[in-house]
Amino acid sequence: MKHLKCTIERQVVSAGVGLMLFGLLLFFTAGLIFIQGMFTFLLVPLFFFIIPMIPIHINYFIQDYYKELIIDKGLKTIVLKDFEFKRKFTFDEIVKVEIYSMYSTTRPVPWKFYKYAKFFLADGKYFVITSFVLDFKNEDLSDFIVVKQEKFYPLVYKDKNRLI
Repeated sequence: MKHLKCTIERQVVSAGVGLMLFGLLLFFTAGLIFIQGMFTFLLVPLFFFIIPMIPIHINYFIQDYYKELIIDKGLKTIVLKDFEFKRKFTFDEIVKVEIYSMYSTTRPVPWKFYKYAKFFLADGKYFVITSFVLDFKNEDLSDFIVVKQEKFYPLVYKDKNRLI
C-alpha cells in the first residue's frame, strides 16, 4: 500500500530539476561572455525559463495541496482524500488514465518535468493527480489503460466532469 501526498520534497524535485538544467545552461555559456554583459545575459534566460515555470508550479500546488492518494495493489483500490472529500475507487471503476506532459523536446526547459494524470471513471467523471503527489517515473500504472498526451504548457483546468 502506497500513501502519497503533496510534499515539499516533490515540489523541490519538480522545480529543482528544471532549475538545475537552467543552472547548467548558465554555467556552460557564462564562460563565453564578458562580465560586462552578464546582467543582460542572465535576464533573458530568467524571462524565458524561470518565469513560465511559476504559473505551473502554483497551479499544481493549488490542485494537490490537501490531496492524499492511497494505492493498495493487494485490494486493487485507490482512496482519494482532499480537504472535504474522501472516496474509495476500485481498479475496475477506473476506465483509463491519461498522463499529460510537455511536448517532447531536446531543449532543457524547466517545466518539462511537470506532469499530471486524469483518472477517468466509468460514469464519465475524472479526478486529477499532479506530479506533486504521484511520481510518474517510479509509479507502476500497468493495472490501468494508460494514454500519454503531450501539451505545450501542462496546466490543469477544472470543468464540470471533474470530481475534485
